[in-house]
This record gives sequence, structure tokens and C-alpha cells, in this order.
Amino acid sequence: MREGCGKLGTREVTADGLTAIVFDRYPIVLEVLTGFLRDLDIDVLGGTTSPKHALDLIESRGPDIFLAGLDERPASFDAVDLVREASRAASDLKVIVLGSGTDRIEECFAAGASAYVTNGASPDDFAVAIRQTYEPSIHLATDRSDEPAPVLADVAGLTERELEVLALVAEGYSNAELARRLWVAPQTVKFHLSNIYRKLGVSNRTQAGLWARQARLKVPDDESVAQAR
Repeated sequence: MREGCGKLGTREVTADGLTAIVFDRYPIVLEVLTGFLRDLDIDVLGGTTSPKHALDLIESRGPDIFLAGLDERPASFDAVDLVREASRAASDLKVIVLGSGTDRIEECFAAGASAYVTNGASPDDFAVAIRQTYEPSIHLATDRSDEPAPVLADVAGLTERELEVLALVAEGYSNAELARRLWVAPQTVKFHLSNIYRKLGVSNRTQAGLWARQARLKVPDDESVAQAR
């Protein structure tokens, strides 16, 4: 194993361990994604720019992971349908989506995706998402529980103010915008975020935002924010 590659859960990521098929419509992105997985010592069994070929490869080679680079622009295929068909092709397949946005994130999870990472995420975030598909927990969007948000919040131990901050983070608010919206200092926002990350067991905004979407947190209205001040 290469130094620094780490483990996915309790299973080492080696060429003799996890295997993957990679799809992206753009050859240069496909090459980058393939190289990234190989850097993690995941054995890439094949890569393609064709959705049909991707499904054929999944059926014939039986990978552990299907990494699908999907964009939300008009295309000759439906991204969510590809996720759904891939999930049906192998019941134990982990489908990891690299998406250009979050407009269809819920559809992808409903179709069987195990993880969703936006293409603005860092390589470390991407590696964490792969690891977390093998460590499903309440902190991840891979757990598609129907429990209401208050139950999830209670488990995480979040305060009312932390829930407000988390909901706004999931909507894409910056720290400066959060500070203005909540009438607090920027340092206070950083303090809340630090506590949120610690309680959720995540390390960045992307992971916290995914948790918030899974918990179906709602952005507080201005009256609620005013009462909390």
C-alpha cells in the first residue's frame, strides 16, 4: 500500500481489495478520476465515456464501486437513470456520484447512490466520501432514513443555534453572510461551525451540508432568527 493512502473503514484500499468502474462524459476528467482512484490503490477495472458501456462493464466485471461523473447540463442520457440502472445491476455496488451541482442530489440518493460529492470538493473530501460509503452512519447522506430532523438533531446533540447555522450552511451561505443573517460576529460563526463539525463527526462544510440535507433541515425565517438573538 502506498504511504498515506490509509484505509476505508477497517478494510485496506489495495489493488487486491476494492475495485471500480469509472464513468465521465469527458475523456480528460475520466483520466483524472481514474488516476485518483489508483492513487488510493483502488483497482480500476475499466473506464468509459459511454453510459451504456459503463453498465455493460458493471455487469461483466462486478466492481465494488461505480464512480460516475455527472453534470446537470442537457445531455443525451439522464444522470439519475444511470445511477438507478447501475444500482440495479449489482445489489452490493457502491455508486459514488461526482456532480456539478446539488439540484438533483436527492434524486441521486433515491436512485441508489451511496455518496454524492460536488466537483468543487477537495481531493481529501473525495477520499473521505469513498471511505464513508463503507462506514455508513447517521452523519452521512448515505443513510436515507425517514426519521424527522428533530430526531437526527437530538442524536447529534446540536443546539437550536447550531441547527440554524447548519441549515444556512447547507443553503450555501458564506461565513460573512451567516454573520449578517444571524447578527453575530464572524468569529462566533466559526465557533459554531467548529462545534457542529465536532458533533457531526465531519471535517468541512461539504460534509456538514450533506448531513443537513439528509436531516431535511429548514432555513429559519427572519422572525425565528430575531427571537434567537
